[in-house]
Amino acid sequence: MFGDTKQKYVKLDRFNEIIIFSCVIEHSDFKNMKPISAGFCYVKDNEVNCFGESVSLGIKSDEKDSSLATKQIFGWEAMEALENKLEKSKESVEPKDELSKSSIPKKIFTAESFNDSDDNYLTVGKLKSDIEKYNIPDSAIVATERVQDFYYDRNGWGVILKGGYWYESMVRTNARMNEEIERRNNGEEGEYPDMDDPSKYILDNESLEEHKSQYTPAFCSFSDDDKDFLFIDLHC
Repeated sequence: MFGDTKQKYVKLDRFNEIIIFSCVIEHSDFKNMKPISAGFCYVKDNEVNCFGESVSLGIKSDEKDSSLATKQIFGWEAMEALENKLEKSKESVEPKDELSKSSIPKKIFTAESFNDSDDNYLTVGKLKSDIEKYNIPDSAIVATERVQDFYYDRNGWGVILKGGYWYESMVRTNARMNEEIERRNNGEEGEYPDMDDPSKYILDNESLEEHKSQYTPAFCSFSDDDKDFLFIDLHC
């Protein structure tokens, strides 16, 4: 149904009903429907794996949510299969939360890090030339080389930091929590009455930086005889 795409969900107090929706929608959009648990999920292979929490609602996922959601979408047999799988395995089946952040390398690139005479990196001009050189069709998939962390940790590779989805989401959460604190300090009714302490959901600037997306400058591109892919190498 959703495959490898990460989704959000809420479980309502009414009949323990679970609603799954896109990550572009805020959990707090469902606050008037009396949610009692919330978080993220993956729907794949007749299973729904629920995990995490909703910062905007101030509630977490429940350990029973995966079974309930699986039953709701795929039926009783799928739920029983999932529960049997959980019982047989001592390891958690929860997928790794994409909010887990990677350490930031010491070297950070900016636009000023490069100049017109720098021939070491792949540029748009070189990429266009390679596409023409290899006669790459428009249907070809662009595949990027995977490299290990030691290139950054020990070999001194650098990255370009950009504020992506999770960074912008954390910035918005900080703003909502600061507004909540201000409302309460002014004696006004809070928007998140079930949240004990909004300040604990506020990230400092260093933590915000760690949620930025990291990009590595590419070195070259090439293709194979089938021309099904255009490969981007991070080092040549």
